Amino acid sequence: MSYLQLRSRRFSRMVTAEPTLLLHRGEVLHDALRRERLTEKELDGVARKHGLGSLQEAEAVVLEADGTLSVVGPDSAGDGGVLPGTERS
Repeated sequence: MSYLQLRSRRFSRMVTAEPTLLLHRGEVLHDALRRERLTEKELDGVARKHGLGSLQEAEAVVLEADGTLSVVGPDSAGDGGVLPGTERS
């Protein structure tokens, strides 16, 4: 499969997952949640596991390519340049 990924950009895009931004600056991106079949309650649970009291305290929540959820706290967000689907401020 890796041979095909190297040879065909189209095939590579079909089989390679991209990170998906689910929450940005405390605001839930509902379209992205629906597309990824996740709920706000699941995001709440991830925020609690990362020591945050609520989703509004998170700078971002990202569904990574491997299926894990990453939480970016307010102190570690920087300029947001590494978040998928965002531009640097």
